[in-house]
Amino acid sequence: MRLTTRIARRFLLGGKGAGPSRFTGWVAIVGLAVGSLALVVSVSVLNGFESLVRDRIRGFEGDLRITGLAGSSLKDRLAKLTRQEEIQVLAPYLERKAVLFGPDQSRRMVTVKAVDTERPDRVYRLGAVDRDTSVTAGVWIGSILADRLGVQPGDRIRLYSPVDGLT
Repeated sequence: MRLTTRIARRFLLGGKGAGPSRFTGWVAIVGLAVGSLALVVSVSVLNGFESLVRDRIRGFEGDLRITGLAGSSLKDRLAKLTRQEEIQVLAPYLERKAVLFGPDQSRRMVTVKAVDTERPDRVYRLGAVDRDTSVTAGVWIGSILADRLGVQPGDRIRLYSPVDGLT
């Protein structure tokens, strides 16, 4: 019999003078079992949460981001990428940091992403987005940001880009 098995048996099943009582041994076993169960459950929940967050980020950002394609050869590079059979869909965009001013001059620092307005859902999973097809230009703002700025659909907003110096 191995030493560890012998010590465990003596600790749990031993009689007088062999160590703690049987009750204490069983309490220790139950405590270890409950602790192990709690650890397994919490790790499983965290793994599920991680996959949920990953799917949400992929729905907004896509699987791959290639930067530095601006310039005269942009069309050539996009055509080259389109010919890759591994790439199912691609969508060029422009991204900048900016300050967004609401109607009451409340302001928030935001990341502005200019995307293809024809079919944004071919790359981005935006879920239920109310789209007015009669509007040719506009801005999509998330509900939390809209609440913070006090913005309603149809309100005028101001956007200032410190990088470009444009309003």
